[in-house]
Amino acid sequence: MTKKQGIIGGGLAVGLVVAVILNVFWSGNTSTSDAYEEANYICENDHEMTFSREYILEYQKEHYGQKLKCPECGSMKLTFYERDPDTGELAQKEPTENERLRDAPLPPPDDDYDEMGDE
Repeated sequence: MTKKQGIIGGGLAVGLVVAVILNVFWSGNTSTSDAYEEANYICENDHEMTFSREYILEYQKEHYGQKLKCPECGSMKLTFYERDPDTGELAQKEPTENERLRDAPLPPPDDDYDEMGDE
């Protein structure tokens, strides 16, 4: 074995070890197995409900594009809550930037606005 082959082989071995270590430490953070098995919601009428992941997937298949509904009152205004693992209490999840933008009210129409651009 030449010196060049030894260096290449050693580099490959070190790279393999680093890849295995990174995979072990990062696999838990990127795995889909950590996805919610249950989702907790409270509707605008203060009804608490918990939907299983399977129920949500089935509902989305049958009612494509529709929001989940409260089984007690039919309200579609549901707020997602996370359950605190220590106390078991529900705590409201902070909305993401996309959720804040999506739920922001639209500005009132401008009186001078002309859809065709003719003023």
